[in-house]
Parts: sequence; C-alpha cells; structure tokens
Amino acid sequence: MSRRRLDELRPSIERYTAELLDAVAEAGRDGEIVDLKTAFAYPLPMQVVSRLMGVDRADQPMLLSSYKAFFSVLTPHEDRLRIMAELDEYYVDLVRKKAAEPTDDLTSGLILADAGGQPLTEEEVVGNLKALVAAGHETTVSLILSAVRALLSNPVQLADVLSGKVPWEAVIEETLRWDGPVSHLLMRFAIEDIELDGFTIPKGDGVVISYRAIGRDREIHGADADVFDVHRGTAQRNISFGYGPHICPGAALARLEAGIALPALFARFPDLRLAVPLGEIPNLPVLTQNDVASLPVYLSAGD
Repeated sequence: MSRRRLDELRPSIERYTAELLDAVAEAGRDGEIVDLKTAFAYPLPMQVVSRLMGVDRADQPMLLSSYKAFFSVLTPHEDRLRIMAELDEYYVDLVRKKAAEPTDDLTSGLILADAGGQPLTEEEVVGNLKALVAAGHETTVSLILSAVRALLSNPVQLADVLSGKVPWEAVIEETLRWDGPVSHLLMRFAIEDIELDGFTIPKGDGVVISYRAIGRDREIHGADADVFDVHRGTAQRNISFGYGPHICPGAALARLEAGIALPALFARFPDLRLAVPLGEIPNLPVLTQNDVASLPVYLSAGD
C-alpha cells in the first residue's frame, strides 16, 4: 500500500480510534470490567478495512460474526460451507454494485484495473476482496491485543514506553516477533524432496509453517527469545507479514493502525490493567491465528 494512501487513511483511523475509546470509557465508567477485544480491538480494524474496500458500515457486524465462525475450528463443516456461500453472495453483490457505480475505494479500483489490457474478472475481484477483508481485520485485532497483554504483564517495560524511553514502533515489532498474529501457515506442498537438518520432506507432502516458532529462533534472537522485551535489538527481524515478493500487502496498514491505536489507548487509560490473571485469558480455538476470546480489563488503578 502506498504512503499516499496510508496518509489519506490516517485521519479516519484516528477518528475511529477516538470514537471507540469514548465508548470504552463509557463502558468502564463505574469501575466495570471492559472486554477490550469486543469494545476496541475487534471493531477498529474492520472499520478501517471497510472504508478502504468500500464496505457499508452497517454490514460490519455481519462480517465480523461470519469471519469469527469461519476461523473457529469448532464450527461444523456444513456451517462453514454455508458461511462461505453467504460471503460469496455478499461480495458478488457488492462487486456488481461497484461495477455499476464506482466509488473512491479499493474494490472499485480492482474492478477498473487494466493491467496489460486485461481487466480482472468478477471472480478475481471477489476473491481478492474476500481475502483482503479477512486478512485486513483479523490479524490487526491479534496484533493490538497481543501488545496490550504483553505490556500489562511487564510494567517496567510499559513505563519505559509511556515515558518515551522506548518508541511504540519497538513495541509493535517485538510483539510481531514474540507473539505475532499468525501462528501457523496452511498449507504448502513440497514440489521436490527437501533435505532439512537430516530430515527429508518428501515431494508432495504438506508443510505447516510455524511463524511463532520462527519468531522465537534462539540463533537469531538469543537465549531469551521466549521473553517479551521491547529493548530487544533484533525485534525487527521477524517475518510475521511474510517475506520478499509474498509479503502481506497490508503490512504497512496494520503497523499504522497499531501505531495509532496503542498510544491512544494508553494515553487515555494510563492505569489500564488486566481484570483476570494472564493465564486465565482463553485463546480462541483457531489453528492459524493467535487470538484470544476476550481481554477483560479495568480502566483505572482503583477499579
């Protein structure tokens, strides 16, 4: 994504963030526990990617619910097929509306694109749209929540960040390395026999790539690679968004969203704290994503 497009999106992201933090403040006004995922981290990226892609704001709750069920390993196969069919129908309808009346959004841009004289087919536009909306919100939710969990569990490091001793960019990169949004990448297949440390992956076999394990490589990050440390000098050596020609096209946008959301959250609620022990925060039953079911917090020290 271009720097110009990111600069255009920044005011909207800042506005969405402020609106959601107002709602968070209201929810925790009387010392109530607030689920930071539901109230803040979950809706923010969907609002951003919806604006980018031209998705109606009224459709966001439906999309959030559909993707939540789609990614869960507990969703029965027949329900997953139904969800996929419903999303296909929704996106086909959206693409046809944009084709008839293009607007200033990425979906219209995909429809009007003409690379080498060959425009994208409707199926190709729909496929790109589905992937971009899914990846454009789910991973950023995880990034924001993982950073908050890590900081609230490490008060000395949080103090260094809030004092300006450590930049927020370091927090984001260390979070991506230590507890990134994507746990495992499914599925890649060996096109030939691969020799790896004395082990052979036979041609045709499926391979599951663990991004989390790569981020904790002790040869790269040291003996304490399993420890969250915003002072770590190698934090930027992560591949949470992929690498080379296959790097995620939304990487810069995700970093921008986290770079706006996290400072704003802690500036608004500097005494934010977990409402339950860290070990009691349940992970969602999702194979590919690193995500929690909820993140209950108190907004002030006295709650």
